[in-house]
Amino acid sequence: MPDGFVFTQAFFASMGVSVLVLLTPFVFLRLTCSTPSLHNYSTAVSVPGSIAAGIIAGYHVLQFPWTWPPANAIERFLQLFVPGTLILHLAAGLWPHSAGAGRWLRLLPSLACPLLILYGSVHLRASLSIAEYSLPGTMAAPLIISTCTITLLAAVFATQSLTRRTSPFITGLLITLTLPAAGISIMLAGYIKGGSAALPLAGSLLATVLGLRLLPHEPRRHALPEFGLLLLFGLLMIGHFFGRISLLQAVALLTSPLLAAAIPLPQKVRSRPPRELRLRLLLMAVLLAAQLALATWEFVVRMKPLLA
Repeated sequence: MPDGFVFTQAFFASMGVSVLVLLTPFVFLRLTCSTPSLHNYSTAVSVPGSIAAGIIAGYHVLQFPWTWPPANAIERFLQLFVPGTLILHLAAGLWPHSAGAGRWLRLLPSLACPLLILYGSVHLRASLSIAEYSLPGTMAAPLIISTCTITLLAAVFATQSLTRRTSPFITGLLITLTLPAAGISIMLAGYIKGGSAALPLAGSLLATVLGLRLLPHEPRRHALPEFGLLLLFGLLMIGHFFGRISLLQAVALLTSPLLAAAIPLPQKVRSRPPRELRLRLLLMAVLLAAQLALATWEFVVRMKPLLA
């Protein structure tokens, strides 16, 4: 049976370790009166480093089982995709003079995510029924992979656009808060391991997003919203193809933070960031509460025959 206390411990352990790893270099640099350029390089290194350290601490608390080579989708996601994405974000942050090249580097995980998750699964070998037509596996696999890849790329470009229009802090926070909701939905759908995997990811990313606000020179633009979206999409893919998350639930959870960040607000509200943040968080809370209520209702309906 899932242990809520252990899940809570894992979430806050990942938060605590991430904040410690993120802020320690900046305290040291401030005490030594280092140059701004050194602060920039420290940010580029400490942000992915804090996320990685928090994730490791969270999964240690969960006593997550590991095998090598990865034997299933969730292990490939956690052992290959997440570290690879962090390395690419580190390389993009350290890219000397080309922001465009850094953005292209960050797009590479979007191209690899669907194939890496579905690699070797029955979904790429089974036939696909669309209306009254049935596609053989050799035709269905490219269709599934291309559809998932195009959807992810569209979501990443939408996130980049929203980050330019609003603060990356607000967009990143909204996406990060969706991760625990996605994990709970996946657990309610019956995939405990897949759902619990969201908690260290959410805790470390949330701590990093909030920790950047404590820095004296917070970066005006950073890629945490995109990274959070990649994590969210990967978890929802796993929950849909290997759990019982419906396609509608997955799409709703994916688009909720983007919708909450995209809804236009009056200029007098946008001119006051704290008020804008409160309104968008309220909207996000309403959307996630509705989706968690639906997931809980489906769980009760599914379990009712077993409890009768």
